[in-house]
Amino acid sequence: MKSLVYFLKKSDYLDQPVKRLYLDQGSRTTVALLKLLYKRKFGEIPECISKPPNEIPDLVDSTSAGLLIGDSALHTFDSSNGFQFQDLVSWWHQETKLPFVAALWAYPKEKQHLFPNQFFNDALRIGLSKLEEILAKNGEQYRNYLTKSLHYWLTDDDRQALETFSTLLQEQNLL
Repeated sequence: MKSLVYFLKKSDYLDQPVKRLYLDQGSRTTVALLKLLYKRKFGEIPECISKPPNEIPDLVDSTSAGLLIGDSALHTFDSSNGFQFQDLVSWWHQETKLPFVAALWAYPKEKQHLFPNQFFNDALRIGLSKLEEILAKNGEQYRNYLTKSLHYWLTDDDRQALETFSTLLQEQNLL
């Protein structure tokens, strides 16, 4: 997916633990995912330090790693050859054989009268109909991400992934 990435200096190894993780706080779900995957792989979570995403690449050294989310991840992943990257969605899939649901629109059932499904369906339809306009403003490099990496409807596998994620977070005392 390239929009949720764990990364180290190129000379370091992705299969070696680090002392510090510099975290982009753009998504609590993604931070929890990294902590879960890291703990399952290395047995413990290193010191975690929240930083603005634009500062993280400069802070990563031979004893640390970084987490970037969204546009920051996409830009760094595409433009930097000084780092070695692990896409978190791929890492999750390797561990569970399930997709990862990084985001979804949700609301309490008692609010359903305020947000009928048609509201969300219309918003999705409008967004997808403006894809070419969005790409013209933001760059063609996002085409594959928006049309192939993302999907817009929850599947049974997605629901299973959400359940598995919740269960694993609870088992590791990360929830």
